[in-house]
Amino acid sequence: MGNIDVILYGKGGESVNIAEVFRSCPYTVTCSTCGGYVWSHFRLPENHLWWLEAAEKDPAGTVGLESIELLFPEKLTGESEFSRGETSPTLEISPCKSYCPECPLYRTRCEGCPATVHYIKERF
Repeated sequence: MGNIDVILYGKGGESVNIAEVFRSCPYTVTCSTCGGYVWSHFRLPENHLWWLEAAEKDPAGTVGLESIELLFPEKLTGESEFSRGETSPTLEISPCKSYCPECPLYRTRCEGCPATVHYIKERF
């Protein structure tokens, strides 16, 4: 399965804080904020798109933003730490402060964050 480029466009008072979280994510290509808005370019495996779709459906409950829109650019590309093959599974807690073993989706829908020791490289 290939990688996909997705732009997350979000609005809310927490945009600066969320941008800091997104910047440390191994799927992030780039991230910017301005006046209560956040734009983040992700390059992630197609089978991990559900992660961003969940944030779009419940932005306040997942990332603390008022609204999120996902955009799928046709001509914009980039490489994330993950897609360049530079992610090292060395952290106990992911850069976004999630602890994979406590997530109900871990080992069922999600193989964990590739920056953590909990990452399952070969999907089960």
